[in-house]
Amino acid sequence: MAPEGPNPPLKFKRQESRKKQMVLSFFDNCGVIFQHYLPMRTSVTAAVFTDVMNMFFKEIQGEGT
Repeated sequence: MAPEGPNPPLKFKRQESRKKQMVLSFFDNCGVIFQHYLPMRTSVTAAVFTDVMNMFFKEIQGEGT
């Protein structure tokens, strides 16, 4: 298929979205009970998940007293 007219349509490169952010959420039967927003470009590794779980347990234990 030949280009249309003297100026064919331009193709734009897709850029990575800067607004994506990882969120770890914990739920119970009533809904969300804890959310933690990770810094941009952070992957969920075992170490990160362990740190967030410790924060979650501290917050839950603080609510019970």
